[in-house]
Amino acid sequence: MKKFILFSLALSALISCREDKKIPVCELHPDQCREVSEPKDYFLFGVGSYWVYEEENSGMIDSVYVTESYTGPDCYGFDVVMHSDYDSYDYHFWSILAAGGCPSCGLIEMDRHCVIIKKSKGKPGDFVSESYCFFTYAGVGDWMYSYGLQYNYNNVLKVDNIYPTILVGVKDFESVIKMSEEHTASEEAQPTFHYYSKGIGLVRKELLDSNQIWNLINYHIEN
Repeated sequence: MKKFILFSLALSALISCREDKKIPVCELHPDQCREVSEPKDYFLFGVGSYWVYEEENSGMIDSVYVTESYTGPDCYGFDVVMHSDYDSYDYHFWSILAAGGCPSCGLIEMDRHCVIIKKSKGKPGDFVSESYCFFTYAGVGDWMYSYGLQYNYNNVLKVDNIYPTILVGVKDFESVIKMSEEHTASEEAQPTFHYYSKGIGLVRKELLDSNQIWNLINYHIEN
C-alpha cells in the first residue's frame, strides 16, 4: 500500500509538471498566428521615404516625407515622424504593447490585440491630437476603442476590409488593410477610412464629412 501511495504521488507530480509546460499555441498551430513585428510593415519607413497624394475632387497635392525614424531592440518597437507639406503638421507614429502579457518578439495568436499603433498630430505651439490608428487584429470586423485625448466620447477603430490587391488611382497595391474610425482625432473628429498597404504605408484616405479622397500617386521608400 505504501508503494502504491508513493507511485500515485510521483505520477501526480509528473502530470502537474507536464501541464505547467504546455506547448505554446503558436508552436502547435503557426498558421493561426502572426509575427509581433507585422505592423512595422505598414508604418516603419526610413528617412528619405516620401509619398505624394492627390485629392480626387479638387486636384490638391500633398507631399509627405519621413523626418525621423527609429526601431528599437524589441521586435515590435518603432518611432516614425512624417511631415505634411499640405497642412504643415508633423505626424508621429509609434508602437506599444497592449495589456495582457503580449510578447515583444516572436509569434502571437491572430485574435490577440498585442501591438497597437499610436498617432499624434502637431507642430510647434499647436498640438492637435493623439489616438490609436492601427492594431493587430483577428480579421475583418475586429475593432477596439481609440480615444482622442481632446474628445469626450468613444471612438471605434475597426478593420473594415482586407484586400489582397486594390486599385488606387491607376496603381495596384497589395496586402491592403482598410481601417475605419467613427471620430478620427487627427481629422477634426470626422469619420474616416484609411487604407494601408504592406511595405508602402498609407495609399488612400477618405474624409467623409469634408468629402475629400486622397490617393497616393507617387512614392519612394527607404528602409
